[in-house]
Amino acid sequence: MSKYPHLPLLLGMTTLLTVIVLAAFDANAGDQEGTSMKTIEGSVLYRERMLLPEDAEVRVSLEDVARADALADIIATTTFRPKGAPPFAFSLEFDPLRLRDQGRYALRARIEAAGRLLFTSTEHIPAFKDGHEPVKIMVSRVGDTRAGKVIWHPCQTPASPIPTGSSAKWRAGPPQWRAAGTAPGP
Repeated sequence: MSKYPHLPLLLGMTTLLTVIVLAAFDANAGDQEGTSMKTIEGSVLYRERMLLPEDAEVRVSLEDVARADALADIIATTTFRPKGAPPFAFSLEFDPLRLRDQGRYALRARIEAAGRLLFTSTEHIPAFKDGHEPVKIMVSRVGDTRAGKVIWHPCQTPASPIPTGSSAKWRAGPPQWRAAGTAPGP
């Protein structure tokens, strides 16, 4: 009989504990390698001479648009409140491990305020171009209709018709600038 009867059990438990700790260390090291995030930088702009409402949000997303018969898979998204006039700079971080070899990647931008879409990108913007220049995403104004009536926007000419109901009225004079999504002045 041995002087230390529990020694084999202690050695076995110590070995098992060492294996578990090393496995956990390797798993964490693999996670750290996988989290080497990449960044796409660029700007969102529009041509209209107008300011956005204070509650406006710009959303830029990286999408896999390879499948024509399905919705795009969103890889990463960033949302921010723009300050001042366009262009609005953005920085979009994404995990490169989420990219597929068969994927076709594009950037999409939207500007919303009070739950309404004001601007959206309408062209395919490749996410990964040759070179490292910042990406420029041009967004287009979305038509604003409420209850079937066209709402006047400041980008119309000074003598543009303002359709209301079945008859059109004309407004003469200089355009009255206002934030997108707000009611026209008197």
